[in-house]
Amino acid sequence: MRCRLELLKAVLLGFLQGATEFLPVSSSGHLVLGSHILGFQDQSIVFDVMLHLGTLVSVLLVFRRELLAMIAAPIQWLNGARADNVRHHLLWDCYIVIATIPAVIVGLTLKDRLEHLFDSVLLVCVMLIVTGTLMV
Repeated sequence: MRCRLELLKAVLLGFLQGATEFLPVSSSGHLVLGSHILGFQDQSIVFDVMLHLGTLVSVLLVFRRELLAMIAAPIQWLNGARADNVRHHLLWDCYIVIATIPAVIVGLTLKDRLEHLFDSVLLVCVMLIVTGTLMV
């Protein structure tokens, strides 16, 4: 019976991740709250990775054409293609690289401090309220 309950909790958290990932809200924050409400705080890092892997697979499926075009754009550019769509996808490649640099720097330098922030349900609630207020 306990195994079924844990499976139900995992399915509910998977649904929560899928429902909030594509919204302009913090899916990770909602996972912290959902885990707390369901009493499922002891999930492993593997569980969290699997939830995000499911999101990655769905993103790859939904945006497969755009992603393939973005992968092909640098090669096409080097081969002399200068069409608008090639430039468009090449710009997106550049934007992703530029936007990733600050995340990598913050992640590498503040990793331990940031991980502890997700241990506080109160802080997650406050930050969700702050984010929601900014969005309004």
